[in-house]
Amino acid sequence: MPVPYLDRSRSRAAFDEIARHVAGGESSYARLRAGQELVITEARGATIRDLDGNEYLDYCMGYGVNLFGHAPAFVWEAVEETIARVGWHIAFPHRLSGEAAKLVADLVPGIEQLRFANSGTEATQAAVRLARAATGRELVIKFEGHYHGWADHLAAGIGAASAARPARPDSPGIPVGVMDSLWTVAWNNEEAFDEAIDAAGDRLAVVICEVVPGSGGVLEPRPGYAHRYALGRWFVSLAHGPAEIEQTLDAARGAVEDVAE
Repeated sequence: MPVPYLDRSRSRAAFDEIARHVAGGESSYARLRAGQELVITEARGATIRDLDGNEYLDYCMGYGVNLFGHAPAFVWEAVEETIARVGWHIAFPHRLSGEAAKLVADLVPGIEQLRFANSGTEATQAAVRLARAATGRELVIKFEGHYHGWADHLAAGIGAASAARPARPDSPGIPVGVMDSLWTVAWNNEEAFDEAIDAAGDRLAVVICEVVPGSGGVLEPRPGYAHRYALGRWFVSLAHGPAEIEQTLDAARGAVEDVAE
């Protein structure tokens, strides 16, 4: 059955007005779809409603942050009570930060400590800097189709067929020299990853990946690839020189698989 045409005239008019003040009308390119501009007025549970009264099932859910849907009552109540007692932002430690961190560590195997960040871009910047400081190395390997924010040193390889050494920047304005310390490798390709690890040698600081990429389309890892192969291969390459990798790879794969389970 053909999908009926949805009137979005009010959304388009409102979008044009927003675009007078917000560059491009939208602060995230991932939400912008030319000709399908939506201006949302209401969100509840699993649905959102636009200015024209059209209702949509929201699969995006704030890019993952709305774990319980839009505006769940129990979250509203907890937030309201906390803000009334503590305020918006106190700029000092509070016991809730420790409780939240402990909960994450309890729920996610392998995490002992963590820090909170304001965005994914900020979090990956910190993670890469930490890896480089800990290893004394600079080279980062990421996979094509994986998105890790818009920091210059990781803004590459989001599109298909974007594997390159060094990586190719995804937009103008990124200095070419920044890409000298970033390689992009084909996803789900054991041979390509093996070859890149061997070529990187003792230059490699870290491998960063989305276990299930979303920004380049849902590119699921083949069974066993992410945990048993990619992560296991990387852990061994960090701990040992290239000549020792194959001798300990099987043990590392098993250890990573145990953590994943």
